[in-house]
Amino acid sequence: MKSRLVKYISGFFLTICLVAFTTPASAAISNQDSQWINTINIDKPAVDKDISSLTAGVDPGSIAPANLEKLNQNYRTYSSALSADAQRAMDHSEAIVVSEELLPTKTAYNKAMNNAYWAGFYGTQFVTDSLSGDGQKALEHLNKSRNNVAAYTTNMNEMQREYAIYYRTIETNN
Repeated sequence: MKSRLVKYISGFFLTICLVAFTTPASAAISNQDSQWINTINIDKPAVDKDISSLTAGVDPGSIAPANLEKLNQNYRTYSSALSADAQRAMDHSEAIVVSEELLPTKTAYNKAMNNAYWAGFYGTQFVTDSLSGDGQKALEHLNKSRNNVAAYTTNMNEMQREYAIYYRTIETNN
């Protein structure tokens, strides 16, 4: 399997984006495993785009009004899309039963999508609080959103490690 990782930094976050999984040309891989891998290749890019868009063009260290307005604008635009895309990805993932060997990969992926969902949810709350003038709550919700994005990245890295183990198992069983 040849997989490529593209690293990109967007504002506060380092997001590791899986660009492509290629399914092994092996009879050992089940149809359900192959279907799940194809499904995440369809759903994951939208979530990655939403996450990277949250802080696009924002200086993480600046509290200048223009910088804060850009951050608020990004969150207004992408938070609800992030929650919706992550929910769709979780629904698609849960609909497919995978082999025991692929289950740890799927579990890490589902955890990451759950984190993405909550990042979007708290991002939407950040916007609502900002517009209502509740700076304290806005900051709390922004931090929760950021923490969930960080957890998303951690779980996607775990998914990569688990997929590598799965792939080695498939190759060994050939």
